[in-house]
Amino acid sequence: MSLKLSNCVVWLPRKTIRRTMPSSFHDLYPKTACIIDCFEDFIQRPFSLKAKVLVAIAPNGFIMFIIESGI
Repeated sequence: MSLKLSNCVVWLPRKTIRRTMPSSFHDLYPKTACIIDCFEDFIQRPFSLKAKVLVAIAPNGFIMFIIESGI
């Protein structure tokens, strides 16, 4: 997944993150660069039925990083 999306997913400069951050988020978490989340997804593959996905999202909702690893 990360290889296929590498052209679409870019890490934003901190200046851009701060400029586009929602005001409610900026008031509480002014130094935040990204929100990190990891989840498991059930998939149909012969060698694994689960995949873990790690995602980093900017406060404005822009996906800046994504990687998938099979378990």
